[in-house]
Amino acid sequence: MTEQVGRWIGPAALLAGVLWGVRGGVRLAGPAYWAPQSPLDYAAVAAYSLALLALVPVAVGLRALQEPPPGRWGRTGRWGSHLLVWGAAMAGLGNLVEDGLGFPPAGLVYVAGALLLPVGLLVLGIATLRAGVLPRWTGWAFLAGMLGFLFIEWGGAFVLGAACLALGALLSTTRWGGTSPGQLRQTSWRA
Repeated sequence: MTEQVGRWIGPAALLAGVLWGVRGGVRLAGPAYWAPQSPLDYAAVAAYSLALLALVPVAVGLRALQEPPPGRWGRTGRWGSHLLVWGAAMAGLGNLVEDGLGFPPAGLVYVAGALLLPVGLLVLGIATLRAGVLPRWTGWAFLAGMLGFLFIEWGGAFVLGAACLALGALLSTTRWGGTSPGQLRQTSWRA
């Protein structure tokens, strides 16, 4: 199972990192994404929604990688994974429907997701640090990503994007043939 998950989670995390970088770059152009009218405004809505939704497979894959023994992923990791999946999915879809399609009630779904997502990143970061499956810096990267999400309007998208890119690079360069979850910690990326 680890080999199957490992082969797709690295590229998924890289894609999430690129999308968060695109979201940050589009934000620098100053679009009016809350009331889109121009192509740039709609590009901002699409970039943000896709970046949020790209976190879903990353959270699912991390749960699959870290849950089996010998890690101590446990209940904390499962909760963090669930909160991140639900938060990212709700915020991404809520943002797309509210701003992209002009349906204001979907804003409540976005707000609920935007409240769950940073909590999910926080709990996932703590669980990753405790599990001891991945190098310790990956847990700290999730905590930095949480701060990036909280300060998204002030360049935080780049922080969250960098965390996803670093995780994606680690998992994409891991040789998965016969690698057990416990061996991931023994990589050259060890902190």
